[in-house]
Amino acid sequence: MVVLLLCVLLSWIGITLFCFVAVIRARVALSRIEVELGSLRARLPAAGTETPAARPVASPPRAETPAVTRVAPPVRPVKTRAERLDALERRVGTRWLNWVGALVTLAGTGFLLKFLYDRGWIGPAGRVTIGMGIGVSLLYLGELRLRRFHPLLSQSVSAAGCGALFLTTFLSYKFYDFGGRTATFGLLCWFALFTVALAVVRRAPVLAFLGLLCAYLTPWLLSTGEDQAEILFAYLALLAAASAGVFVLCGWRGIVPLGFVLSLAHYAGWYVRFYAPDRLGIAVTGAAGLVVMFVAAALCRGVWHRKAARPEECAVAAAAHVSGLWFLWDILVRRHEAALGFGLCALALAALGALYAARRRRASSPPLESTLLGLAAGSLVLVIPAVLRAEGAMLAWALAAVVLAGIGIRARSVVLEGAAAFCLLAGPWVGLTGGVFHTGMFIPAANPVFIAWLGVVVSWFLVGRRYGSGAAGQGVREALGTGLGVASSFMLLIVLSAEAWAWFRGRIGAGGDADALRDGRTVALCVLWAAFPWLWLLRKRAAARLEALSAVHYGVLGLAFLVLLADLHHRDSIVFLNPVFWAALLLPAGIYALASRMERGGRRRTALELGAHLLVVVLVAVELGQGAYPGAWTEVSRGWVKMALISVAWALFATALLAAGISRNLPAWRWFALGLLGLTLLKVLFLDMAEVRQIWRVLSFLALGALLMACSYAYSRRERRRAGDLETHNGGDS
Repeated sequence: MVVLLLCVLLSWIGITLFCFVAVIRARVALSRIEVELGSLRARLPAAGTETPAARPVASPPRAETPAVTRVAPPVRPVKTRAERLDALERRVGTRWLNWVGALVTLAGTGFLLKFLYDRGWIGPAGRVTIGMGIGVSLLYLGELRLRRFHPLLSQSVSAAGCGALFLTTFLSYKFYDFGGRTATFGLLCWFALFTVALAVVRRAPVLAFLGLLCAYLTPWLLSTGEDQAEILFAYLALLAAASAGVFVLCGWRGIVPLGFVLSLAHYAGWYVRFYAPDRLGIAVTGAAGLVVMFVAAALCRGVWHRKAARPEECAVAAAAHVSGLWFLWDILVRRHEAALGFGLCALALAALGALYAARRRRASSPPLESTLLGLAAGSLVLVIPAVLRAEGAMLAWALAAVVLAGIGIRARSVVLEGAAAFCLLAGPWVGLTGGVFHTGMFIPAANPVFIAWLGVVVSWFLVGRRYGSGAAGQGVREALGTGLGVASSFMLLIVLSAEAWAWFRGRIGAGGDADALRDGRTVALCVLWAAFPWLWLLRKRAAARLEALSAVHYGVLGLAFLVLLADLHHRDSIVFLNPVFWAALLLPAGIYALASRMERGGRRRTALELGAHLLVVVLVAVELGQGAYPGAWTEVSRGWVKMALISVAWALFATALLAAGISRNLPAWRWFALGLLGLTLLKVLFLDMAEVRQIWRVLSFLALGALLMACSYAYSRRERRRAGDLETHNGGDS
């Protein structure tokens, strides 16, 4: 009974395949006949049209050159709706029905086999035989029967046959243990190699993808769960070489990316599961081989055929380089910094060597050059954090930024400029996260911390100057250069301020006079902040743009100065007769001096002058509030005196400003003076009246009243003078 069913099954399969081939051949022949009839119908003239008679053409008297006859291109007939529907019907009947019928037949055959397997009517040997028979039949059908009639369908059928042979071989070992692991591995590799070779001979990409997929799946399907990295990596290297060979011979897109993705999956799986410190050598070899093999595989077609590399090949080379570099970094960064540094240098040289080979073989293209230069630059940049630490890394980042920016600007390479930007940002990041700060006592400006930060500042300044000098009129680049210059200036100011602050802190921690050192720190910061913005104006002919940058510096420093005034004095000192006050007075004096260089009546000059006035007002109030007074006054009486003296000082300063504004015709000064007088009046009414003692309250009111009347008198004189000048001017005109 079993033998009879087996014979019926084989007969059914044979009849199905025969009918399938016969139908396909008939449909293909019918479609060819219809195509030929359509082309003949298009060549014949339309019915009812007459061919115009040839007219004699009078030849010119003298023909210098023979006449050239132009043949008009054939006009394709426009298909009607009925013709389009008829073509669609033929396509459905000749192609789609065949494909659907083939799939349905294969599905029905599979269900029949499953039914026979479930009933136990066919044993293991019979099942393997049927699977092999189906694979061989499909391969025979695709290669010997359908190849001449329908190449694309032939490739699909052949691929199905090769897949059936591969799957049957694996399942025969998996479920029935036929042949053993080694024999099965060899047989599966042979099927994969046969499929790839058949794809190359037939120029069939479907077969090539299937063969490579089967070859890469073989180690996973037959895995024993043991660490056999040497065999696995050697096998992956052979497959990478095979992928490169197929890519060179046929140039199919996707072959090398498929091999890279599957090789990366194998290596990552081994690394996650089996890596240990005692397997360092094989892990490094595998990661480096991943880079070398697939960068070479991606570029081999262009180098061999002297053709420009495609974006897909550049992407594969970049992905292989980055993935291998990531594994090397994770393996070596903790205990083998020197080896990692040498490895990164080797990867950079390999990228440059690939670029050189591509240029020599005329396979270079702008995307490829940018990719390889970026990979080389990135590898060299990563040498710095791999080998150096703290201050050395900051200096190395700074040097790398200047070099990469110079080469990138000259070569107009966006990749190198991006690497330079990365280095510029990496220097401060390493300093902030790596703890590159002062602790304890040190020699100012002659210590590794200051030199490291100064190197970062200089790199920012040099790169900004390079952009500014070589990008005149280029908009974005020129703005970038200016921005880097301004940023470097503020960074230098912060570094110098931090250096001064840390030096005084170290001296205090060493047991020095804390109050005197804190006052000395305030003096040093005030002198530095007052003089620093003038660095932009050291040139003999400073442009208006540099004056504006100095004004921006003073604006930021003014805000920091207000914070510093909150804790101006740390020991008793005579009011207005101490070095701290005169040092603090340098900042508004510097702002006044800068404003005097600008155009009279301009907005920048007015803003600077008003800012300086405001700083002086606050400084006077702080000085009076924190200064020393005679010891005969108690602490409570000192508070009253300070409140009254601040009001008097503000009123005097406002009166002086008002007089200067009237005499020099400066409306902004006058308005500031009036505002300060109004603020002083509010302070006297709501604060001094409630807090100040009777006698000081009287003095405050009398002084303020006298000053207000003096200001009013000055305004009256100004108005009378303006009226007299106007009458004189009108009389002269009449």
